[in-house]
Amino acid sequence: GSAGLQHGPGVALLALPFEDPSGHDDELADCFEYGNWAGGAFRLARFLATPVAGRDGPVEWAQSMGKVVISYDLPDDCDIKDITVEMNRWQIKVSSPGPNGKREPWFDLTRDLRHTVRSLNSFWFVDETDDQRALSIILTKQDHTSWRELWKPTPAGTVIFRRSPFIHSSATYATSGDDKWTTLPRDTPKWGTTQAPNIEKPYTCFPAKLCIGAHELELEGEFGAAIYVLFDRYHLQQLHGFMPLEEILMAEISERLVKVYLKFLLPSNEYVQIFEAALETDCIPEESTWAMTWRRTQSPVGDFPALQLRLALRHAGGTALLRRVRHVAELGAPEQVIGTSTELAE
Repeated sequence: GSAGLQHGPGVALLALPFEDPSGHDDELADCFEYGNWAGGAFRLARFLATPVAGRDGPVEWAQSMGKVVISYDLPDDCDIKDITVEMNRWQIKVSSPGPNGKREPWFDLTRDLRHTVRSLNSFWFVDETDDQRALSIILTKQDHTSWRELWKPTPAGTVIFRRSPFIHSSATYATSGDDKWTTLPRDTPKWGTTQAPNIEKPYTCFPAKLCIGAHELELEGEFGAAIYVLFDRYHLQQLHGFMPLEEILMAEISERLVKVYLKFLLPSNEYVQIFEAALETDCIPEESTWAMTWRRTQSPVGDFPALQLRLALRHAGGTALLRRVRHVAELGAPEQVIGTSTELAE
């Protein structure tokens, strides 16, 4: 609940619980819930990455644009209590005590990652089904990008020295905590509270600066359409520096209404709504998809990052598909919202 939380005028706290991983089935890619029904609307939750899943020897992996899941079958004699999982921006290391009592890394799971990751909301758990156990590691991506492979290729016989690849200006939201080794928590942890936040430093978002109040409609044949919601490039970079976009953006699609939110939880227990479009004809909500892309526009003039919302229509649409559109200034969003923790205090 929200007991004990203090809210100033126009200020909100961030609530981002991660899905319970225990319910996924044998297909590793099903760890990701790309969308779900909630209150009569279909919620788009994660951005699709390609390839969706892959295998490297005994290691299986799957991805969205914000997360990577690694799965590895455990030997029968492995004591779960002995496992330690560590990470920094570009590496993971799994270890357990060896015969002499010293911790020894597991060769298959102590590697350089293909791209960089962050410790925020990264964790591990053991998935036990029937007579099989698998170590599952959930990692948060640093960049909104698809990984072609899980591990960074290393030429034979070479030694690679790597530094943190991030160069930040003083105006950019950034943290340095992942430059060193971090021990990941086991099982779905309590991500943080306002008394003990798990975010290194609070982030202030200004919805009216993030969203420039512009959109475009593009028809895709008779029974398809794409809505593009435009963002300010600098403020979107700031937002992504704070949190992967799929964990901070959410879209709700019903038959005649499209809504987009920032997942900052307001005192009213609602998210910050930044876009709304009423449709003239029915869409099929569960067939909707979304992606982040670039959009070149004439009004305003320029190239803008955009949230693309692709809709499947039940009947032929037209240029008058959008009956009414409201942007952040018309939706009563607060002037600023502040993210301090990814889970409200219990």
